[in-house]
Amino acid sequence: MLYSIYRQRRLIALVAALPGLSALLAFSPSAAIGVGLTVALVAAAILAIWPASHIDVLGLSIATTLILPLIAFATHLAEYAVDGRGDAAAAWLYLILSCAWFFLWLGGTRAICTLDTIPAGELHRSGNCFIELSPENAADALLIKADKKMAMRECGPASEDGYFEVSFEVDGVNQTDFESATIRHSYLGRVMAYDVEDDGAIRSVQQTTFRECDPPRSSVIEQRFAPENGGTRYSFSEVHDLFSVLSRMRFWLQDAGADALEADINGYLGRPVQSCMYGSQVSLLSVIARWFVANGYAPKNDPDA
Repeated sequence: MLYSIYRQRRLIALVAALPGLSALLAFSPSAAIGVGLTVALVAAAILAIWPASHIDVLGLSIATTLILPLIAFATHLAEYAVDGRGDAAAAWLYLILSCAWFFLWLGGTRAICTLDTIPAGELHRSGNCFIELSPENAADALLIKADKKMAMRECGPASEDGYFEVSFEVDGVNQTDFESATIRHSYLGRVMAYDVEDDGAIRSVQQTTFRECDPPRSSVIEQRFAPENGGTRYSFSEVHDLFSVLSRMRFWLQDAGADALEADINGYLGRPVQSCMYGSQVSLLSVIARWFVANGYAPKNDPDA
């Protein structure tokens, strides 16, 4: 629970800031603080229970941001109701606005999903950190290789062109009635270079191709494992092509690079693994959708429609 909140701290800050700014403009500074803290707590609670609800809480934030000026207007409008009917008028207005907020939430999440169709160009990323493993063990924990079973992933046999399938499974839902299902993700990997340098450092260059994306996306990463103080100074430089706007946002907001690295290292060491990437992909909206379908309030979804 706490891990998901910490790893998605940037997301929580963003979804709290937007309604807070809206409340500041529509009401007062004290209202902005109250709204911001409330949204932050709600978002943290949702992400603690359903860590894959990043799009859900973004939609919630957008809906709340848009509805607050309308609430301010409705409050002002109710003051002009005649014959002492201000309270009744306000109640009806707030009921209508509550329904409007729900549909804004659904529409907001839909709008966010469309960002996945907008290309954002290449993503260049580099960094380094210290790993309390020898270079050999750190490389074994992080590097993909044909016919290798890793802690969190499994690599298949290599084809004639050197590519091999890398796959992992997560708990999720099917896209028809949103019942629980095991979701298998896979991509193609290829080792382009592997060297042991004179100082004992290991250098590797790997390419991955994500076939599940449309169009397919690929990345090239150079990784170096240098001995340092009984452990390893791990450094990397990578470039991804054809990143979408949504995937780039998610990568930063969910701290995805650190999430995957920590999961691979902990899995290799046999420690409990907490991860947004490898953890459950059940979201709050998928739970709501499952309830609507199961109770006959909505038809089953056609993923191909």
